[in-house]
Amino acid sequence: DLAEMRPGCGRDAAEMRRGAAEVWPRVRACSWEQDESSSLGLEPASAVMLHFSLKEALYKAIHPLLPATIPWHSIAVLPQPDGRCAVLKADAFRALEADAGLDVEVQASWAQRHGVFVTT
Repeated sequence: DLAEMRPGCGRDAAEMRRGAAEVWPRVRACSWEQDESSSLGLEPASAVMLHFSLKEALYKAIHPLLPATIPWHSIAVLPQPDGRCAVLKADAFRALEADAGLDVEVQASWAQRHGVFVTT
């Protein structure tokens, strides 16, 4: 029912390499996310920025729906070469959903344009 649906939308843009050193400590703990992104043919710094940008876009969309701090590793992103992205919810995220009485449907996508990742 659309009356019960509360959509959220988040977007982010990040230069493919710039800033990777600053965000690497947060991203590196999910090494399996990095392993999965090797099929994208990206340099490690670019893969870090893609993951960061995808999560930023997701958090911008989700935070208005779940008014609590969303732990960085409560969502995992697995970008695909065609621009789609699998999104996996960890137990910490499911606990936030339960506290809010919601089951949040999460989708993400990405594109690379002129050295910039654009994520939604």
